[in-house]
Amino acid sequence: MDGAWTVDATVSRERIDATLKARRVDFDEMLAAMADGPESPHAVSAVASVQVTLSRPRGGASTATGVVTLHSGRFLYDELSVDGPARAAGAVRVDGTRLTLSGIDASAAAAAYPPLRGRAATARFDFGDARLRFADLRLAAYGGQWQYAGDISLAAPWPISGTLTATGADPRQVLTMIGMNPATLDIPSMDLRGQFSGVLAGDWRRALQGDGSLALRGGTIVSTALLRSILGGLLPGHRIAAHLDQPNGLTSLTQTFTVADGALRTSDLRIVSQDYSFSGAGRIGFDGKLYLTGPVTLTAHGLQKMFALSAVPLPTGDLPPLPPIPAHFGGTLAHPSVRPDLTALPGATARWFVDALIGVPRSIGEAIGRPVGRFLDELRGMVTSTPPTPPPN
Repeated sequence: MDGAWTVDATVSRERIDATLKARRVDFDEMLAAMADGPESPHAVSAVASVQVTLSRPRGGASTATGVVTLHSGRFLYDELSVDGPARAAGAVRVDGTRLTLSGIDASAAAAAYPPLRGRAATARFDFGDARLRFADLRLAAYGGQWQYAGDISLAAPWPISGTLTATGADPRQVLTMIGMNPATLDIPSMDLRGQFSGVLAGDWRRALQGDGSLALRGGTIVSTALLRSILGGLLPGHRIAAHLDQPNGLTSLTQTFTVADGALRTSDLRIVSQDYSFSGAGRIGFDGKLYLTGPVTLTAHGLQKMFALSAVPLPTGDLPPLPPIPAHFGGTLAHPSVRPDLTALPGATARWFVDALIGVPRSIGEAIGRPVGRFLDELRGMVTSTPPTPPPN
């Protein structure tokens, strides 16, 4: 093997003490020489320096402290991969064929244990009985900072459990990692905190279980589809614009959740945006499908945009607020659909429109002119018509 090697040893009747130093050796060859099977650790194009101080009482188990510096290349053990430059230091105990690592402090330019991949990783962990026990693992991944503490088994199906925290992650990258389509998502920041258990092999999404909290902030969230659905329910047959160029800014989306059977379930989803707020419950599947229900409350800005969709712009500062509207969010994250339940509104929502518009000051009414007149005629027709029979339960 290439590189510089030195060995200092002291041997007595009671014990053996030795220090091994290897400087910039071919790590591929070194690990190959130590391998006891195809699943042993190995390396690719790796150059490393190693220092091990060994102590072994006669007839006892070997203990050692060591430092391994991976200058370049990649270290591989089962599904775990570590890219240099990297460094690990800690204690090693060898008892027969049993290897135990304890108090390991490690850092790496990049590390991966699929489906998780990150860079600038640091860790404190122990290893024994084919199990990694992380006291603290930190890395930059998917646009944010992640922290993990827990256990990972290095035997199939690779069970994993622990606590996980993410700060400032990119939701689009996270959704792509778990196999969901985030093509239309426009939210730049996600914070996540939770505890979970599962496996890293096979159908890991369905095996994942846990609970936690989630917060999304910034960017935009669907609005026009909701406003068109509400307006279409209030004014069936009225011409409604296909879209508005003005996006709906998201202030926050927060929830606590549980995870099981391939879906995230929540009872306290809360969305605050420029056009509306939503408080709901339901589930979001790892396949991207949405099943959420709850009341939607339009803001003054949302009301103005809804009137703009009907080609009747109004200064909504002169309008009373629209009552909360029960709604169902379905479809997928990439293509959500919204169904407002206008029949569940208290009173006659159309009469609310008529009263609101009639109450607008005369000067405003004159400024709006004929479009409002036509709009009012449609509304009066709805108010005086026979209400539809509600669907059976």
